[in-house]
This record gives sequence, structure tokens and C-alpha cells, in this order.
Amino acid sequence: MLNPHSIPLLVFGLLLLAGLVILAVLIFRALREFMCWYWKLNEIVGLLQRIEKKLEELVKGLPG
Repeated sequence: MLNPHSIPLLVFGLLLLAGLVILAVLIFRALREFMCWYWKLNEIVGLLQRIEKKLEELVKGLPG
């Protein structure tokens, strides 16, 4: 059974946990963006997509 005095502590604990989860997600997103920028992954993906599009156009142009 919950003690009436422990309810504020429980709420505080849940809010703290939620805050830590949000902070962890934000840190993860920031580090992910930095790593993608550092390794130029966004540029590489764009280049690969353009190469794929050009190859598809070449295949469509082949006879047969």
C-alpha cells in the first residue's frame, strides 16, 4: 500500500526518469547529427542516390 507521504516522492522520481530519458534522446540525436556531418554521410547518401538514378536511366536506355 502506498503511504500518502511517498506519493510526492514517486511523482518526483517519475518526472526525473522522464527528464533523463528526454535528455538521453536529445544527446543521442545531437551526437548522431554530428557523426553524420563529420563522416559526410548525408553527402555520401545523396551521391549514391544520384548514381542510382543515373544507372536506372542507363538501363532503361539499353536495347532489349
